[in-house]
Amino acid sequence: MRGVRGYLFVVGIVFLVFGAIYLFAPEVLTDPTGFGNLKPEVFTDVRATYGGLQLAIGLFCLWSGMRSQHHRAALTLVVMTFGAVAGSRAVGLLIDREPTTAMISALSFEIVMSAVSAVILSRHGRETRVSG
Repeated sequence: MRGVRGYLFVVGIVFLVFGAIYLFAPEVLTDPTGFGNLKPEVFTDVRATYGGLQLAIGLFCLWSGMRSQHHRAALTLVVMTFGAVAGSRAVGLLIDREPTTAMISALSFEIVMSAVSAVILSRHGRETRVSG
């Protein structure tokens, strides 16, 4: 349980950091991925979509980390979020056929995070059944 709590805190902080960067300085993360010169209304959408969603996920992970009854839900959210983003990125790379170092690095990170989270979720389920 303690390991799950720590993991959720780390993941929550990672989401909060990326969410804050997308909210307050989106060009830091959009420029390396080739977004180019964006109009203010596009930055507003990036701030809301990328920043807002990541801030919400990060806050949920931190909140859930403090409540053991919510560990499973938070781990499930993390598995699904990283898995869906990785899957969508992989489809995009197959369709667009323009793999860049940034895209391959992001995809690798997302796959690893989804897999690690799935393993922790699986072990957490076994621990809960054994101790419960």
